[in-house]
Amino acid sequence: MQPPGKDGTEEDREWLNLPSATEAEEEDFYLLPENHKAWELFCACSTQWRVGMAGPTGLDYPAVESVMRMFYVKQKHQKDLLWRIQHLERGALAAWSDKANG
Repeated sequence: MQPPGKDGTEEDREWLNLPSATEAEEEDFYLLPENHKAWELFCACSTQWRVGMAGPTGLDYPAVESVMRMFYVKQKHQKDLLWRIQHLERGALAAWSDKANG
């Protein structure tokens, strides 16, 4: 089976077990101010997931580094932001796994 394209269609969201745009908008959450930049970068990397036969496996870290450069993140902040992005990544992977496994 050929995976769907990466054009953000509803079919792609279903294949990756992502919520629809309306579902995502309905879920409120609190973001600590110190995590705002990591969240902004994580969202900017939303099309940079590595996907295997079982679904998403993690972010493409060279792409994450590239996004940090495009957002003019100073090198001294990159390690901390990567650590925060990795926590978001693990949370997303866990949520997808929970949703896929019932």
